[in-house]
Amino acid sequence: MEMSLINNLENNLTRDNSIKIAQNNFLQTNLGQGLNNAFDFGLRVVLPDLIEEDVIDIKNAFLNEGLKEGVQTAVDKAITLGKNIVGIFTGNFENITDIKEAVKKGGLIDNFSKLLDGILDTIKNKEILSSEVVNTIKTGKNAILNIANDNIEKSFKDQMNSLTKLEKYLNNWNKEYEKKDFNGMDREYKKIRQEMKNIVPIENVITKMREVENLHNLIKNNGKNFNISEYEKELANKLA
Repeated sequence: MEMSLINNLENNLTRDNSIKIAQNNFLQTNLGQGLNNAFDFGLRVVLPDLIEEDVIDIKNAFLNEGLKEGVQTAVDKAITLGKNIVGIFTGNFENITDIKEAVKKGGLIDNFSKLLDGILDTIKNKEILSSEVVNTIKTGKNAILNIANDNIEKSFKDQMNSLTKLEKYLNNWNKEYEKKDFNGMDREYKKIRQEMKNIVPIENVITKMREVENLHNLIKNNGKNFNISEYEKELANKLA
């Protein structure tokens, strides 16, 4: 009994750590992209008279001084601090609302602002760009930050929309399963798999997905025959 409890605890810890890593990677990619896109678009707003080649040169100057790595660090710091402030001590987010609150309280936009200030100072000291360009970007930095904030808000709105779609597809799959219509199930299953790519990994969502996936494949591998035992159904759920 004791060994079984230890094994279960180890399995849970492994799963929790796996979800934590997946969540952090997803947020790094998506939130980081939102910040990078804000900088790209913001430069064109702040420096509207520059030609495309000049904008590219400025972006490259920022990249060379650590913009990409800095954005990733800004996201990581916001997530870590935000979890502590919100009180998520398990290391895993359980819903989109908690993620949004943690990122906001973790100071993602403030981190991004400090990153831009630091790079601008370095660029100015190294005389990589003219003082005029540096000062113009500094003056217009709030425009870049506003775009960044809008991008982050849109990212979380998209998450909620994707989650709503996923719940709809899961319900549709269950309806088709009740009707024993495998073609209908397969149609919804493909939608589910596609939508999962757009959603930050959350344990209860992953569990639902795996339950559907295991049962779906069980029926498929049984020649699309719904005549499967209760034991097989229970096993499919346990494996989720």
